[in-house]
Order: sequence, then structure tokens, then C-alpha cells
Amino acid sequence: MRLYVIGRVSGIEHDNLPAFEEARAALNEVGHKADIPHDFVPPLADHERAMFLSIRRLTLGEADGNHPELPLMANIRPYYQGVAMLDDWEQSEGARVEKMVAEASGIECRPWRGWL
Repeated sequence: MRLYVIGRVSGIEHDNLPAFEEARAALNEVGHKADIPHDFVPPLADHERAMFLSIRRLTLGEADGNHPELPLMANIRPYYQGVAMLDDWEQSEGARVEKMVAEASGIECRPWRGWL
């Protein structure tokens, strides 16, 4: 299952990279493919740019080629099947927004250990 990891980044040493990497490693170890924002948000991005890139990434669609007779939009499914939330995710305004967007898009959200 492809998962997107969310949590606090701003105001934490090294942008909380060790916590994101720990979650990703554990999720990948049990067979998931986990992505973290540090892979596609530039280190010096301001908060607005980071949120734009994260929400854009989270809302990627993937076309389902099994039904070519349907209009393209009918064949789109989320790229991510789930959101894995770090322990302190609710302390981040950005992570709260990401969770709301995921849920509104039909993407299941749960604590990262809940995916193990």
C-alpha cells in the first residue's frame, strides 16, 4: 500500500526528519511504500510553498486503465491509499490540513503504527 506520512516539521530540529525516516523505514519494512514530505519539499521552502507542494502531492491521482470507455475523471483514484500520522501530528496546523484533505478525498488516515 502506498502511504503518505504527515507530522510536525516546522520548528523542530532537522525538520523532524529522524521521526519521518523512522516511520517510513518501519512502514516499508512491512511492505508499504511510504513517502515523506522531505523527499519533495525543498529544505528552504517557506510554510506556504511547503503546504502547496504537500497538498499537491497528497492529491495526486492515478488513472485506472481498466475502464477506458469511461471518461478520464471517472477513472482517477488517489495515488496514496493511506495517510500515516506521526505521534504529534495534531500539533501541526499543516498536518491537520493534510488530514482533512485526505479524508475529504476518501484516503484513510491512521497513526503510523496502525499501518504496521
